Amino acid sequence: MNMCTMESTASVFVVAPNNTKQITKQCVAEFNNSGLGGAVNFLSMASPLIGPDRLGSTIEDVGGSALKFGAYQFFKTASQTMVRTPFGSMSGFVSETIEAVAKDAVFPAAAAATGVQILVHAGCANSGANATGQANVPANPGYF
Repeated sequence: MNMCTMESTASVFVVAPNNTKQITKQCVAEFNNSGLGGAVNFLSMASPLIGPDRLGSTIEDVGGSALKFGAYQFFKTASQTMVRTPFGSMSGFVSETIEAVAKDAVFPAAAAATGVQILVHAGCANSGANATGQANVPANPGYF
């Protein structure tokens, strides 16, 4: 430290107004209101925790999953108990189709959407911190 001018050679950190949350919320809202954001929020398994409509997502995930599983179980059971009937034959086809779609299409899409949703939230939080100077960036990188 130079005592004559009171200059410090230590790093100085910028402290900006604390509107990081506002910037982060705006960033996430812009994503949620886009077409891609709507699709991601619909498919993501994290929507009940971090999505824009947490209650609706929870009801949809729990209730919808229970209904789909119930339909799958109904058709699977019908295909095994009514083997020689047209309904039993059709039920086997329906239950196998539900299972194949869930495994081959829904699960990978839901996993990808969950990853995208988490990355968007992390990116928005990071950009909010950077925009307000909360990311601990030295004010003058020349002072080390």
